[in-house]
Amino acid sequence: MHTVKNNNNTLLFHLAPMVLASLCAFGTPSAWATNLTVNSLADTVVAGDGLCTLREAFSNAATNTDTSNGDCLAGLSNDTINFTVSGTITLGSTLSVNTPASPFGTGLTLSGQGQKVTLSGNNAVRILHVASGANVSVNGLTFANGFSGSGSFGGLNGGGAIYNENGNMNILNCTFVNNSSNGSGGAIGNYGNTLTSGG
Repeated sequence: MHTVKNNNNTLLFHLAPMVLASLCAFGTPSAWATNLTVNSLADTVVAGDGLCTLREAFSNAATNTDTSNGDCLAGLSNDTINFTVSGTITLGSTLSVNTPASPFGTGLTLSGQGQKVTLSGNNAVRILHVASGANVSVNGLTFANGFSGSGSFGGLNGGGAIYNENGNMNILNCTFVNNSSNGSGGAIGNYGNTLTSGG
């Protein structure tokens, strides 16, 4: 086990069976992919209001359909969620990425490139949960004020910002601020197959 300090948050890495991989670990992106563009800082789901929120984009990517009545593009597979707004999205509940058997398909990328986007758990919820076998990349985002308690996914395993539950995850150019957990790893509890953290 390796424990790393970063921005006053503890990152917990269980690396025994793992190989640290680069962002190309998932191979060539599938031709079946959608760029879902978030244009609102709200954490709401109001279908047909013309605003594509992060939660609506997650829902479309998860179902490979349009659950937002045209607010966001329909998900396909190996989708990328990006942003045309800067600011803080304060989450009311954890964002979750499930296994490849779900319509998330070959992977999901969250990219804050070109904007300054902060995902906040408001000191109440974990920000991101990556389920076993899921493939996720995050790039250019700030994860702030995430909290993992005993009642959340893997609460005792830590990860106030991110809990990687045996998934495949890449982290690049991200910042972690004031995340906390009742378990180990205030910022990241990583029990996954791959984790790359860099800038």
